[in-house]
Amino acid sequence: YTMLFIRAYRSYGNIDPNIVINIKNARAAGITDIDVYIFPCVPCGNPRKQVRDTLENLKNSEFGIMWIDVEERQWSTNKTYNQEFVKDMLDEVTKHGKKVGVYTNWHEWGNIVGKEWSGASAYPLWFPYWDHEASFQKFQTIWWMDSSICKTCLLYTSNAAD
Repeated sequence: YTMLFIRAYRSYGNIDPNIVINIKNARAAGITDIDVYIFPCVPCGNPRKQVRDTLENLKNSEFGIMWIDVEERQWSTNKTYNQEFVKDMLDEVTKHGKKVGVYTNWHEWGNIVGKEWSGASAYPLWFPYWDHEASFQKFQTIWWMDSSICKTCLLYTSNAAD
């Protein structure tokens, strides 16, 4: 493998304590493309601080894209609030000069921010579809099709729980 996605922030409001060593170990194993992802803690509030804390923890670590995970975990029922939360996270990562993208799928995006919302249209999409097929045949259009797209079809982990 040459690419790896590593969790950097947990959905209950903490930095993943293993992120820095995981990046070092991955590099030592010859993995060249390393991205990180944030499970936002919506009930914790302050999305910009969650990003800043994560970036501060990673200040001496090299990574490609920081992905914001938009899955149905603790999100508000207020889609406008969720839109602002996602936008604040995206803007904060960009403000710090890092690349950022969104991890979501058609169903969850619609439930959380609304299928019509295009506030993340400038960012790449990473979508999960656990079919063990390295293809985009089952992709459902979300909101931005002219951006980079990454698909997860397999998951190998010793602890997939957040």
